[in-house]
Amino acid sequence: MSTGSSPGCSELVLWSEPGGEGALPALAAGLAELFPALRTRVGGAAAVPPASRAGGKIDAGWFLREVMPEGLQVLWVVEGELASGVHPSIAGAAAGRGAVVSRAWAGEGGVLLGVAAHEVGHLQGLAHCGGRCLMRPVHSRAAARTRPLRLCRRCRAKLAIA
Repeated sequence: MSTGSSPGCSELVLWSEPGGEGALPALAAGLAELFPALRTRVGGAAAVPPASRAGGKIDAGWFLREVMPEGLQVLWVVEGELASGVHPSIAGAAAGRGAVVSRAWAGEGGVLLGVAAHEVGHLQGLAHCGGRCLMRPVHSRAAARTRPLRLCRRCRAKLAIA
């Protein structure tokens, strides 16, 4: 889910909730491979404010508006479930210079990387794509497991990736 972007930002800082920071180095390396012009670095861990939780889930819109630091492009990996508007459970969201992904939704490994990379694609200015592409939207964990972990030719061209 995306609401606007800051295309082509060249550095991304990854944050997680305490206890989740161990996954960040591998996630940063995977994102750097998918987006070669993007420098990634691990920022660390910080608690998610209790005010971001509605009905036991993290309100992705509130989180992106209120928690993202100014001047940085940030990807947060949260442990809890995300919700947004009429969507009671989402994998991730991006708006402006920030993205948030749910480890509870995505799990570990390739699905988490795919969800994170999809949201980072929005931060880089990419819209949803209908092809066999990382930017194809998914609405289930099963679909997320089968979505390619690569950008299609059209999306690579938009980012000037060979």
